This record gives sequence, C-alpha cells and structure tokens, in this order.
Amino acid sequence: MESTEKKRRGRPPKDDNATEVLPPIRVTPEQKQRYKNAAKKASLALSAWIKSVADKNS
Repeated sequence: MESTEKKRRGRPPKDDNATEVLPPIRVTPEQKQRYKNAAKKASLALSAWIKSVADKNS
C-alpha cells in the first residue's frame, strides 16, 4: 500500500515575507488610473508597483 501525505488545509504560504501594513493613501481618480496603467505596463500588481517605486526612491 502506498503512503500518501495528508493534504494541508488552507491557503498555501506565500514567498512574500511582508507582514506590515501602511495606512491607506488618498489619491484622485486620475492618479489611481495612472498608477494602475503604470503597474500594468510593468507587468506588476498595483501594490508591487507601488513598493518598487517606493524602494527605488528610499
């Protein structure tokens, strides 16, 4: 008889170790659309794009 590993429950762990949350920032609808477009152009999620821009400038 083959031994089978039990399937783990829940969401699989992510590779991202980010545990802190920044407070929300207020932007205009135009800014939000520009940021979304820039993230899409860079093939990144919006949050990943924001982090990359912040990291470049810190």
